[in-house]
Amino acid sequence: MLVLGSAREPFLKRWKRIVADYGACRSGADVAQLRSLLSTGPVQMLVLDMAMEEVSDPGVLRELSALKGSGRLVLAGIAFPPASELAGLASGASACCPDSWSDDKCVKVLGLVLRGGVWLSNAGLPELVKKLQALSVSKGADQAGGASVVAVEKPTDASRAYQDRQVLGSLTKREREIAELVGRGISNKHIAEQLNISDRTVKAHLTAVFGKFQVTDRLQLALRVSKMQT
Repeated sequence: MLVLGSAREPFLKRWKRIVADYGACRSGADVAQLRSLLSTGPVQMLVLDMAMEEVSDPGVLRELSALKGSGRLVLAGIAFPPASELAGLASGASACCPDSWSDDKCVKVLGLVLRGGVWLSNAGLPELVKKLQALSVSKGADQAGGASVVAVEKPTDASRAYQDRQVLGSLTKREREIAELVGRGISNKHIAEQLNISDRTVKAHLTAVFGKFQVTDRLQLALRVSKMQT
């Protein structure tokens, strides 16, 4: 079941068109109706209109995210500056689709989301990398200062980190340059300009890098590489 959360007819009309190929769709005009819908059975995806006043409360948003169970949450209906986008993803969303996007772009992102992916915009990626780097520095400072709580890396995490370093070392010089720039949140366009190569060449190298790291998108690659840069 697909669920749309909005009281706005233009929003509902548009998103019913966007999700038409993904299955039966029901809608709730307020949080109370959404709670009822989400409790009736398995939910494949919830598309939530962030123009609804109630969902501006982070607690309500987290509640709806929990109620959807294993289904996917997509936020829409407003503009999403980087800080808002990251806050939405932190609340359990898999993507934020601004009103300015075309229907075709929304369909593309929904396809990724329903395959288990998470969408982060080119504007949001650098902000995420900064937050990760700040968190790493903060942990280091706590440990250096003798903090009473010490984060212990799980064996599986240590194994993944070792594997990632091995993969990074196996890349060609150009692949490594591009992977490290992605890890810093740099877009394909700016990577191409910085390395004086074409966008197509950047994409070709990234395809090879994705395969070697066994990831499917820039966000996954950035998260993996950024941990080795901090």
